[in-house]
Amino acid sequence: MQLRNNDYLNKIKNMEDSHSKAMFELRQLLNMQQRMSNKWKEECHTITQQSEAKFTEMKNNFDNLKHYNEKLTHDLQQMRVKDLDNERKLGIYNNKIKNLEQRCKDAEHQAVEATKRIAKQLAREKMIEYEKHLLESDLEKKQVNRYDVKVSYVLLKCCID
Repeated sequence: MQLRNNDYLNKIKNMEDSHSKAMFELRQLLNMQQRMSNKWKEECHTITQQSEAKFTEMKNNFDNLKHYNEKLTHDLQQMRVKDLDNERKLGIYNNKIKNLEQRCKDAEHQAVEATKRIAKQLAREKMIEYEKHLLESDLEKKQVNRYDVKVSYVLLKCCID
């Protein structure tokens, strides 16, 4: 019985040793699991913060792009209104240019007609001047002839007297 008791005690001791060894290993595994769990929690927390920061940054970027798009759309509408206004003004200016060109053509035509009238008038004046000169020459000749006649008459009279 003693032997059996020793045998049981050895078995109990072996079981206690193996139990404490198993408990030690389980505690180590539990500690490792807790450390890994804490590490993963930290990593998840870090990743979550990074993701939230990235999401906030992307949201802000989206909002900025949205506002920029709205501004560009507004600017485009203003440019379209200005374009229509410029087209309207262009039509008005084209009509004014056509009117001015027509007035210029009319003025050129009037200037040509006036030049022709002036040329005719100058030709008439030259002709009158020429005729005046001829008449003056004729008159001078007649006056010279008269003078000659008067001188001849006076000489004749003197000679007769």
